[in-house]
Amino acid sequence: MTPPFSWSKYFRYVATGLCFIYAFKIVDLALENTPISKRLERANLDALFQGKPLDVSKDIFLVTVTDDDYRQEFAGTSPLQPAKLNEIISAILADHPKVLGVDFDTSDWTDVEIPPHDGTTIVWARELISTDGKTELGGMPTKTAKSDCYGVPSYVPDDDSIIREYSEWAVGSGRVYPTLPVNLAGAFQNQPCVVEQPLKGGKQTGDSPRMLINYAGDARSFNRLSAGALLKLKGTGANPLKDKLVLLGGSYRAARDAYPTPVGYLDGVVILAQTAQTRLPGHELRTERWGLLGGWMQLQSYVLLLVGFFLPKGWRMAITLVTGPIDAFLGNWIWFYTGSTFISFMPYLVGLIAHQTYDHIKDYRTLRKENREMKDRLRAHGLAVPKTDDD
Repeated sequence: MTPPFSWSKYFRYVATGLCFIYAFKIVDLALENTPISKRLERANLDALFQGKPLDVSKDIFLVTVTDDDYRQEFAGTSPLQPAKLNEIISAILADHPKVLGVDFDTSDWTDVEIPPHDGTTIVWARELISTDGKTELGGMPTKTAKSDCYGVPSYVPDDDSIIREYSEWAVGSGRVYPTLPVNLAGAFQNQPCVVEQPLKGGKQTGDSPRMLINYAGDARSFNRLSAGALLKLKGTGANPLKDKLVLLGGSYRAARDAYPTPVGYLDGVVILAQTAQTRLPGHELRTERWGLLGGWMQLQSYVLLLVGFFLPKGWRMAITLVTGPIDAFLGNWIWFYTGSTFISFMPYLVGLIAHQTYDHIKDYRTLRKENREMKDRLRAHGLAVPKTDDD
């Protein structure tokens, strides 16, 4: 016979479940920046990147100095000859790109004539140089246009040396400087150049906010030309770079400019392109804990909690164990690939499972107590009842 419904039991069941859900959410927040939590989160993110289809912007084009270019165009010597590098820049500008990012050190270019580039913004790479305990910004070509920008080609590795994040600012001594992708993406969207600013609030190195790079491909991603091929195309009438965001950088081994990422080793110029793309509309990779998606997962947890009371006790745990992980991981996958949002659903899932486990343990303890009381009553009436571990 089914016992009558009790609102008091139902409310106790729901209240206990809510306590477990929010208790584990608080634990999750407390563990958010701990090493084990970070490792689990990074493993999840890396796995999602590995299964992500290629989806790079057609507006971004790479011109790279390859190993063949390094040997044939630059005679295998470093640093690269300014005259030849300027010739490559001239060939790029002849195609009238909207933005050109130069990922080479040009701080010694004092007498190099930069070709006119009306309608094209050049974003020059500038290094942070540490001398005598101070970190300051290195130089750039002296003969540049007023419309040109600069940026620091900064890479932000995690403690496992893999580059998953980027920063908008590179921190020097008393000042912060924009990173290269910030001004690349900004100039492509017709925004003014971001310039250096004084440090505020007593921030120290490393305090600049870090954001996830939305990797949309591997080392083969983005349309590209080698520098040698571009020089051969010069004057033919072909202009594949017109109105593009172009990045000029090195992909030759002697540059030693390749870094580990979730999608494999990438040349620095490719990482910069991936980062610049991340800043373009529709390509951001968001993280969310308390917004719409967090509320969506909470709602599902509440539904499971509210309905679970009416299910047979033997089925509550089974349904939670089966549907919870599927819902959590499937939801994680769907939001990552369709909504470009990375979020952890695990706190709510763990809270529900812990609540169901607690409910089963409480029922088991109640049954043991009732079993002992029944045996005591039988013994009181003179019946022989064998002793068990419950006595």
